[in-house]
Amino acid sequence: MQYAYAGNQGFAFNQTLLCSPATSLLLELQFMEYIASGLAMLATEVVGSGTPTVFLHANVCDKRMWRAQLNGLGARHKAVAYDRRGFGETRVEPEDFSALADLVAVLEATADGKPAVLVGCSLGGRIALDAAIRHPSRVRALVLIAPNVVGAPDPIYPPDIEKLMMQSKEAEASGNLDRLNAMKARLWLDGPLAPEGRVAGPARDLLLDMNAIALRSPPFGSDVDVQSWPRKFGQ
Repeated sequence: MQYAYAGNQGFAFNQTLLCSPATSLLLELQFMEYIASGLAMLATEVVGSGTPTVFLHANVCDKRMWRAQLNGLGARHKAVAYDRRGFGETRVEPEDFSALADLVAVLEATADGKPAVLVGCSLGGRIALDAAIRHPSRVRALVLIAPNVVGAPDPIYPPDIEKLMMQSKEAEASGNLDRLNAMKARLWLDGPLAPEGRVAGPARDLLLDMNAIALRSPPFGSDVDVQSWPRKFGQ
């Protein structure tokens, strides 16, 4: 299995749609479906055909963060992106659930029995890693962008970043969702060491819209995958 990793320098969301002579064919091969997993109906977008690549979004986004990648890759391969529970267009009833089981349901419905390339960002990277460990026959390769790792030690931030993290926690505790959304864009789109507003225009509007849906999502249950792993390595 192949592996690629990119660290976190602040996520940038490229909204430029790729065009090619295959555009008309690509549109014919693009569709959205709802895939059942437990009490959830996972909103899933599929573009193209062939070798499957499944994109797993960050915890401040939904499947729309992968729009350019879906259109680019879908011209020659099958590209899949889905909304996790509490995000985007996915429909869900409250229950404890497994994010990994949700991914497996998507793979069973879209990968045509083939091992898939998993591209995961942030929490999506954690789910991709879990899949590679627990279901290696389903995973052809990993592309990880600033992945979370269950059981990893708590991060230690330098003072300037720690200050921003505390401001984000204070906004969350106050229930000020608009302020919290702005803080998330400051941290994860601009990057904590970059000027606020570094990324503007459609990319910022998209992140704020995606994360606003997640922040206002009603309770949908706990992820048992996190509960089942030791909190720290070595425990």
